Amino acid sequence: MTSSYLRAALTNILDVHVSAQRDYHRAKAQRLTNVHHRLDKLSEKLFQIAVASVALYLVIAAAAAAHLLEKDAFKALSNVFTFLGVALPTLGGAIAGIRYFGDFERFAAISEITAGKLDAVHDRIALLAPVEALDYGAVADLAHRADEIVVSEIENWQAVFGGKHITVPV
Repeated sequence: MTSSYLRAALTNILDVHVSAQRDYHRAKAQRLTNVHHRLDKLSEKLFQIAVASVALYLVIAAAAAAHLLEKDAFKALSNVFTFLGVALPTLGGAIAGIRYFGDFERFAAISEITAGKLDAVHDRIALLAPVEALDYGAVADLAHRADEIVVSEIENWQAVFGGKHITVPV
């Protein structure tokens, strides 16, 4: 294997793979962070709307007690507000549960760490590529390092999921 062959493998194969993986992990970390925050906000809003609907119901109940609202209208509104009083917190809790069990924040951190490690390999490739006396050992070491990083990321995901004990309440 000549130095030019090794350089081509280093820059055209390994660096392309490392760069693509790094960019993927950065984008994935951002998507997971966005999902985490959006689920938080949605859950929060559902609970806020639930509190507002209960407050509005109490105002309507007071209006009905003061005979400012017909009894039939109050009864019809009571059914709607009862539904909202149950549905909104239930949905809010379910969304919060998805956010908690999905662990999007931890997975985003794992992807950020992986992207940083792959970036370091990319930098090492950039330093090694112009070296005239490029040898197989140096290129193989970088390829092994890239593989270790990718496998480590998969193992981290498995460790997180393996530690989750999810049961369905009955």
